[in-house]
Amino acid sequence: GFYAVYRGIFEQIVQEELESLQEPEDLAFPTFGDSRSDYKTVVHLFYAHWQSFCTRRSMAWRDKYDTRQASNHWEKRAMDKENRKIREKARKERNEVVRQLVAFIRKRDRRVQAHCHKLKEENAEKTKRFEELRRRQKLQQA
Repeated sequence: GFYAVYRGIFEQIVQEELESLQEPEDLAFPTFGDSRSDYKTVVHLFYAHWQSFCTRRSMAWRDKYDTRQASNHWEKRAMDKENRKIREKARKERNEVVRQLVAFIRKRDRRVQAHCHKLKEENAEKTKRFEELRRRQKLQQA
């Protein structure tokens, strides 16, 4: 179902991120959870992390030039500069793709929809209580 498919996708993204690190770091990636996951302890943490996702992959495979083949220092610097631009563009694209996926999923996630519905009900109840209190105060003043 929905949760199993997207949990698998995010586990794959996490695996790619961890494999690309040259030095193993203690990174914690929140899990997607399942249909019964608690909003505050799982769902909120997941979306808070992934909506601001920033890849740590080097994107070295995107390099256009092999700097070892440069004939001089200036040519090597120019190649490095161009490769850095390409890598940065690739990182931005990766980040944007993951963030768009998160936005797409969030719109369709029933746990988020249920939480939003719950917040609306709570706000409506608070507004109702406030209006009742205000009405009572007006009656007391009159």
